[in-house]
Amino acid sequence: MYKLSVKGEGKLEGKLSVQGSKNAVLPILSACLLCRGECIIHNCPCLSDVYKCIEILKSLGCCVKFSNGTITVNSMYANSFIIPCDLVKSIRSSFIFMGALLGTFNKAQICLPGGCNIGLRPVDLHIDAFKKLGCTVDADDGINFYAEKIKNNPCAVVLKFPSVGATENIMLFASTLDGITQIINPAKEPEIIDLQRFLNKMGANITGAGTSVITIYGTKNLKGCEYTVMPDRIEQATLMSAVGSAGGFLELEGCCNLCIKSYIEFLQKLGVVINCPSDNKCIIRSKGSLMPYGGNINLTTMPYPGFATDCQSMAMSMLAMSKGTGIIRENIFENRFQTSDELIKMGADIKICENTAYINGKGKLNGNNVTAHDLRCGASLIVAGLGAEGETNIDKAFYILRGYENLDGKLNSIGALIERDDNCDKNQSKNEG
Repeated sequence: MYKLSVKGEGKLEGKLSVQGSKNAVLPILSACLLCRGECIIHNCPCLSDVYKCIEILKSLGCCVKFSNGTITVNSMYANSFIIPCDLVKSIRSSFIFMGALLGTFNKAQICLPGGCNIGLRPVDLHIDAFKKLGCTVDADDGINFYAEKIKNNPCAVVLKFPSVGATENIMLFASTLDGITQIINPAKEPEIIDLQRFLNKMGANITGAGTSVITIYGTKNLKGCEYTVMPDRIEQATLMSAVGSAGGFLELEGCCNLCIKSYIEFLQKLGVVINCPSDNKCIIRSKGSLMPYGGNINLTTMPYPGFATDCQSMAMSMLAMSKGTGIIRENIFENRFQTSDELIKMGADIKICENTAYINGKGKLNGNNVTAHDLRCGASLIVAGLGAEGETNIDKAFYILRGYENLDGKLNSIGALIERDDNCDKNQSKNEG
């Protein structure tokens, strides 16, 4: 079992670059199916989720190479619309392949996806959209889905909730339809804008990403292209939090400061000094003593541009070790508060009432044996451990590999003391290339 040991109370100092975005590269990789040619994608992070997507592409008949942060996908000989169930269940983002498969083969077969246990993430919005766009969708016991395009039906699709995955699936499928499709109330995340840029570079004609209406002018003339993935805003937030927790100085390059404005403002309220000379550069200073000003800090997770649910666990860690109080309301995933149980083991004072966490900061936490229940929980426990007294041992830390490329190595390079207790990168290196 993959474990990490984090020794606290050591200052961090140095310079790092932010990795490519996990949440942007996955839909971009699925989009490579649409061109029936070669795509070269730069700034790709080495993550277990990325390797799973590569396995899916290979299972569909694509030729894929991954080297030095660049993935080359040749979909010329892709010949299958069926994704093996064992691959689907290992990664939640596998469901975005439905839109790409329907756009390529007019058919798609997939089972219910897996991923982190952070709560219910129903796929009904995706299914309803495909049906409105002219597909039939059969579900065997709600687990195995078979979709087929029966007619070409570009239209206005109104999303009841601005789902990122549903927005991406519609963009992928509708980019190949004859006519104009509109998505009303789409997700506005920066990763949606990145997908629009990539599809347009392939020859699509899509406008409005980041606004309340996305318009897709369908075309059959998509072609291969070369593209560089945007920075990972959640990794940036994690690195900033690590310095805020441990104390020290960090210069970050390759940032996306405007994308995480709400989290930067949160850290500043805790007393972390943050200067952003440009959108792609950020300088963080912290004494390691977090002192909120202006009374309680109240956070509510919301779809972008609101406070990101992926940053909620880190915010909880930061509030727990501050010298103030905070309230967090989780409106996206009901299981995001699993981190609280682990922080309580470290001495945190946290009370949970339905979707609200009440945090009474203790000023300092104590190292203990804790468990990562999901990707962001694992990262938040590293953040907590860096500022805690003593040693924090994190079990099930393999979750962290899903979203962070060598996070412990990066932090160690600027002064952290994080040890792995075994070599768990064998599967990644085995799959590379």
